[in-house]
Amino acid sequence: MKIIILDDVKFNKKLMDSGDTLKEAKNTGAYAEGSKAYFRSSRDVDKFMTEIIHEGTHVLDELEIESLIKQGKTEADILRQFGDNWSFEKRAYFHERSFIKSAFDLKDSEIFSVEDFLFHIITEYPQNL
Repeated sequence: MKIIILDDVKFNKKLMDSGDTLKEAKNTGAYAEGSKAYFRSSRDVDKFMTEIIHEGTHVLDELEIESLIKQGKTEADILRQFGDNWSFEKRAYFHERSFIKSAFDLKDSEIFSVEDFLFHIITEYPQNL
């Protein structure tokens, strides 16, 4: 995984060059694209660490998909193994939540619930890309 840390102006421009509006770009804290993960330099360390876990999960998924393609797996095979976009986000949020609980020694009641992140996923992300 290549980690790229950009100031807010460059981060927003990168997203807008990919089709996001300025509002969408400003609401994005980090994102992964292939084997690269992009982060804002303005984030505090705790938030940055949780974003590394979340986006790192996406990068690992993408690298595994690339490997499966090289092995001759079809799109249908990969979809069966990985699921839709919501499945990708569920994995990333699950890992992020687990990291937060462990790293910051928090109880379930002190962080976002599984139900909260599932609701966030289905309301904020397209199911299929």
